[in-house]
Order: sequence, then structure tokens, then C-alpha cells
Amino acid sequence: MTRRGGTEVVDAAQGVGQPLPAVRTYGTLDIMVNNAGIGYTAPLQEITEAQFRRMIDVNLLGVFFGCKHAMGIMKAKRSGVILNTSSAGSFAAVPNTAAYASTKGAVNVLTRDLDIFSARTFLFVPGDRPDRFHKAAASGADVVVLDLEDAVAPARKDEARERVRAWLDAGHPSAVRLNAVGAPWHADDIAMITGYHRAAPVVMIPKAEEPEELESLSRTLPAGTRIIPLIETAAGITRAALLCAVAKVVRPAFGSVDLAAQLGVDYASHDALRYSRSALVLAAAAAGCAGPIDGVTTSLADESSLRADLEHAIALGFTAKLCIHPRQVAVANHRLTPSHTDVEWAAQVVAAAGDGSVTVLDGQMIDRPVLARARAILARASGNPSASHTSEG
Repeated sequence: MTRRGGTEVVDAAQGVGQPLPAVRTYGTLDIMVNNAGIGYTAPLQEITEAQFRRMIDVNLLGVFFGCKHAMGIMKAKRSGVILNTSSAGSFAAVPNTAAYASTKGAVNVLTRDLDIFSARTFLFVPGDRPDRFHKAAASGADVVVLDLEDAVAPARKDEARERVRAWLDAGHPSAVRLNAVGAPWHADDIAMITGYHRAAPVVMIPKAEEPEELESLSRTLPAGTRIIPLIETAAGITRAALLCAVAKVVRPAFGSVDLAAQLGVDYASHDALRYSRSALVLAAAAAGCAGPIDGVTTSLADESSLRADLEHAIALGFTAKLCIHPRQVAVANHRLTPSHTDVEWAAQVVAAAGDGSVTVLDGQMIDRPVLARARAILARASGNPSASHTSEG
């Protein structure tokens, strides 16, 4: 670490193996704030190469290495918050700031990539319905999933792919559910993703059940692409740990409806799919992935069904929800954010634990696992587990 103007900035020369000062002092890291930034105000043609490299070093590489340091610590303890400071100028043109804005724009892209780890809600929208894209983006969902699979009729697959390409090319961050490996449209879907020249999107792979296929796909996809395997078959459940361990897999999603159909059980039955859900939670944790995403609630008119599904999934360890309508998003976001009571309890636990030694609070023993859970709750309340957010400056 080096100190520049009173702000600690990660030094690329030290790499990411060196402990952060906060970790050396306190033994852990709960919140990382990447707030360093410098800028030179001048027309682009007057900015020297040395000035531009200096902005890249501080504004972008500082954030990059800071995130890498912090994520290793936060993934190990499964909690933490990363706050990245960007600039309003990266979203709207400001005279004589193009070089500076480009470095902050890169921070935005990097931060959106990290957000997939902590997203609570994933809203599906048919890929052939561009009239719904903006509505989905404005729904409050953490991630919009443009669907090229189930929501699109075979005759409209090509059109849907072009609609999705245009949306991504316009700079809208989204995930894309591709057609399954072996489907007639899968190769064209992959070609679209590999030919995409902007920031690599997140891809959701349905019917994920063969680790070797997912490994091959991981090697084919552009660097930086994240994979969400949609595990919705019996074979997928039995191999979930191997699927979650594949490179580029960030977290799994549960396909409850398809799995229930294969098993011949009611997809709405919590008891029938309890084992499968638990298996996915264990697989994600064992692989060091973010918490899994629960399957859809098909009832749109009955909010109580959605709430019941959320309660059940959260109790088992799920941290996100697949949504099929914008009206489900607010309810899911609210429930997947810790309650005031949970936050209050967690804050008391962290305060009582002090240096992390075993202690007692209200007659209950507080040891390291309890403290880890309390910190995870506070992290989710602040911005979700292992969260990364962009603030404007």
C-alpha cells in the first residue's frame, strides 16, 4: 500500500498477496472503500501519456487491486462490502474531462461485474420483446435476464438474438439466458456472446448437468464473462458441487419447475424439493460461490405464495430469487434484505465480540461462527454479501 494525499491506494507493484493495513491491524476486513481519484482538466489532445497513465494507475488500477485484495478476504468469510467511487462525468459528457471520465467509466463496468455476486433479484424478460426491456430495467431488479430460451418460440429465436445484441450494444448491463447445450440455437447464442465487444455479459446456462460441458463453455467464452448454471435436472443436482467449481461460475440458480416435472412432484411443494435446494446451497458454499438463486414463483396474483417461497428459500440458505414479473421484484428485494431486528441483533453481536474472543450475549454463547453470521447480516444490510457498489463523485 502507498499513501497518496492521505488516501491509501493499492500499489500494483506489491501485487495482491500483501495484507491490507486494516487486516494487519484488526485481523479482518468488513468494508472496503475505493475512493482514490485524480483528474486533469484539459482537452483530450493536450493530456500527456504520463498524465493519462497516472489516472489509470490511481483511478482504475487502485480500484482493481483493492477489489482483488478485499474479495479474497470477504469470500473466505462469506461477507463484506466494497464501495467503489465513480463520477457523474462517466455517465454524461463534461467538457475537457474525457480522459478522466474514461477511467471512471471503466470503474463502472468493473463494479457492475462484481454486483452479480450480491444481486438479490433476477428478472426474466423475453428476448423477443424489446418493448419490455426498459420496463424490466426500471423495475428495481438487481439483474435483468434477457431470455433466449423458454420465453421465445423457435420461430423467433433469431429475432430475439438480434434484439438482445442491440440492447447489449447500447450499453445496457444485463444477463442473458442462452439456449441449452445441444439445442439447435445454442451455437448461434455462443457466437453472439463471443463476438460481443463491450463488457462481457453474464450468461445463464439452462439444463446444466455436465461439468465437462460447462468447462468447455468456460474456455470458449470471453475473459470476464460470468456463468450462472441453471441447475434444473436430477443429474444437475447430483453434480452440483462439480458444476459450481467450474471456472467463471459465480453462483448457481435453481430450476424448480423443470426439476419437479422430471421427478413427478409438485413444484410448489417445499417438502418435495427440500433436499435439492439444500444440495445446491451446500454445493455453492463448498465451491466458494455466492449464495444460490432460488427458482421462480409462478403465481403472480398471490403475493402470499411468493412470500412463503422466499421464507423457505432463505431458511435453507438461498440469497437471491428468480422473478418472472416486475411486481415480484419489490417483495423479493425487501425480504432478501435483512430485517431491522436481524441487523440490530447482528450489531449487538459484533459489538459484544470485540476482538473475536468467545463471549456471552443475552445468555447465548458468541463464538466465531456466530460472529461470522452477524457480520454477513450487516454486510447484506449495507449492500448485500460481498457487495460492490458504485457511488458518484
